[in-house]
Amino acid sequence: MIWGWLGFILWLFSMGPNFFMLGKRSKSTAMKIKINPDQLPTLSVIVPACNEEKKISECLTSLVNSDYPNLEIITVNDRSTDGTGGVMDALSEKHSNLKVIHNKALPEGWLGKNHAMHLAQQESNSDYLLFTDGDIIFEPDAIRLAMNYSLDNNLDHLCLLPEMVAKSFLEKALGSCFGFLFFAGSFIWLIPTPVKFAYAGIGAFNLIKKTTYETIGGFQTIKMDVLDDVKIGKLVKREGFKQDFLNGLGMIRVRWQESAWKVITGLEKNGFAALEYSLNKLFMMTTALFAFFIFPYLAVFIFHDARAYGFWAILIFVHSAYLFYTVILGVDWKTLFVFPVVLLLMLFAFWRSAIITLKNGGISWRNTFYSLKELKKNVYR
Repeated sequence: MIWGWLGFILWLFSMGPNFFMLGKRSKSTAMKIKINPDQLPTLSVIVPACNEEKKISECLTSLVNSDYPNLEIITVNDRSTDGTGGVMDALSEKHSNLKVIHNKALPEGWLGKNHAMHLAQQESNSDYLLFTDGDIIFEPDAIRLAMNYSLDNNLDHLCLLPEMVAKSFLEKALGSCFGFLFFAGSFIWLIPTPVKFAYAGIGAFNLIKKTTYETIGGFQTIKMDVLDDVKIGKLVKREGFKQDFLNGLGMIRVRWQESAWKVITGLEKNGFAALEYSLNKLFMMTTALFAFFIFPYLAVFIFHDARAYGFWAILIFVHSAYLFYTVILGVDWKTLFVFPVVLLLMLFAFWRSAIITLKNGGISWRNTFYSLKELKKNVYR
């Protein structure tokens, strides 16, 4: 009987404060902060893109329509083989604050995206850098509100959680499950504190002071780390800088993948990388998911006495937490009904990533192969 209640206490401790923090950090919070636009610092938005012909136009158009003053947009056409570069050039002819870099070569010892962002920041003389992806759509006031929040709280680094756009029900369920696992496994309430093991970095929106970026060594420190966005956040906290996050609902949005199956295959590059290419960590994650997510469902059917009470408490809490998460981030709450099934699909995605990476001896990303030996050697820990 005690194991169910111990699990419930653990859930309550790890996720309870997350609710409070996520609820407070929203667009409405940022809108309450009033800063004269003339006092806002200069900012360079950096957008790397490789073969993003179908998405890059909408992303860049949303950026040039931003109401942020002193805004420079530096986009990198990183060895694209489609019409990405042409789309960028056409937009740059219409907008003087949009600069295009055409990169045709990848130096040894670099991942393509990391190198592209490194190239772009070298062209910036702004006070702040905003690293984003080529498929992110920005509301006109998103950057200004984020900067207001950053300045008001004297931050060195600010992340925004993007609103996840999906079409099919299963695609929504997989995307929301992934986000909820991140939410459940992160002590996000500790991110604004000096505690160094709690940090955040999100590829959709990493806003950082230029001086902070230079102090941590930037992308040169993580040249070959696949989790570039997360590791920037880790570098910031490790060096003692101040970090925070906002719920980006109503500010930025993205369709993560174009189908439910592509959500699973989309983790092929990052899944095993998130576990530092360690089978031991994969087994530990699998055990934790079964112990804290799956087993409570089984326990309420196995036990028909007081031993089940703690597990019922876990299920009620987890489902309530998921509903809260869907409301706060604008996800379809009905995905709750397939939550256990989607958990197993997410676990399958991580195992699939590991098996493919080990079988191939590395990963293929944007038409470039990176060996597992080199990737493991360059993981930033």
